[in-house]
Amino acid sequence: MKIPAREDLEKWMKNYHPEQLFDRSGRFKAEIAALAPKGERRMSANPHTNGGALLKELRLPDFRDYAVKISSPGSVNAEATQVMGNSSATL
Repeated sequence: MKIPAREDLEKWMKNYHPEQLFDRSGRFKAEIAALAPKGERRMSANPHTNGGALLKELRLPDFRDYAVKISSPGSVNAEATQVMGNSSATL
């Protein structure tokens, strides 16, 4: 049974030239792995991205200033994305 989506997937994946990235046993080639950053150059260890080394207090406006005033159910037509956009514009 032929599965066209599988053939398309295989063709797409071969565009990455896996024979250049992996050895015959399927392991990542050492010379390619050596290109990866080391130490604090790794994304997870970078002080700007690890979520702890460079913490500083965010200065945010009071979210209540952007609340949609509703006098009665169904009386206001408001969109969450528009309200959020208005609050985000002040950041």
